[in-house]
Amino acid sequence: MAGTLNKVMLIGYVGRDPEIGMSGRPVCRLSVATAERWIDSKSRTPAERTDWHRVIIFNETTIRFAQRFVRSGSKVYVEGQLVPRDYESNGEKRRVVEVVVSGPAARLQLMDKIEQQVDLEEGALPTSSPPPSDTATARTAGSENS
Repeated sequence: MAGTLNKVMLIGYVGRDPEIGMSGRPVCRLSVATAERWIDSKSRTPAERTDWHRVIIFNETTIRFAQRFVRSGSKVYVEGQLVPRDYESNGEKRRVVEVVVSGPAARLQLMDKIEQQVDLEEGALPTSSPPPSDTATARTAGSENS
């Protein structure tokens, strides 16, 4: 279908340390919370809603970045696609919608302050496209495990 777009961008907080595993290929799972705040029009009191998002990462470079730098409580920017997944649990069919970080347009950026920027392979941050001085970014490579 021409003229469609499946893109999601989130800024939120990681709920627990990344879960790294294998599902035919390396995979990283994150749980990211976003919150919306407003003033209730009837009671004139502050209200808030927190939503939890399942984030799945397939790119190996981005997985290494998440494993090394992302922790419970980290503030992150995530860019990916919404992908529904069907599964069965206790004989019931279920469906979840996940944010999949894979392919050339996907991105995981640490929004917390970072002290140093050196090469990821040497144990720190990627330097291919310099991020702002207080953040670190892992951008997936279009040709690598997308």
